[in-house]
Amino acid sequence: MASPQIEQGYIRISNELWDEVLRRDFSKRQQKIILFIWRLSYGTGQKDCKIDQFNMLELAGMYKSDVKKELKYLRECAVLDWDEDTMVFRINKNYKLWQISPNKNWDSDKFKSLIHQNLSRKKS
Repeated sequence: MASPQIEQGYIRISNELWDEVLRRDFSKRQQKIILFIWRLSYGTGQKDCKIDQFNMLELAGMYKSDVKKELKYLRECAVLDWDEDTMVFRINKNYKLWQISPNKNWDSDKFKSLIHQNLSRKKS
């Protein structure tokens, strides 16, 4: 039986930033890239990560040809900072600059209500 524990490592990301990824209409590939970069950056206690070869992003379940296209798109939409010379990647925390449309079903009030409902379940 799996028994993951935070003592074995965790990714520290603000709820505000996580919520924004949920709110935006990212494709499945784009979400995988964001999660992959978060794991290799924040998940190792850093703000950015180095991925020497595009084929390493295939580990996230994509083909190399799709990876490069999605990386370029995410960079153009200001979601991703990517230095092609050093192959260093970072997710832009200033989500107000992101040029990805909100998901059409997103309702902030409903989401806040769900958060409140789950917070109220906490045992004191």
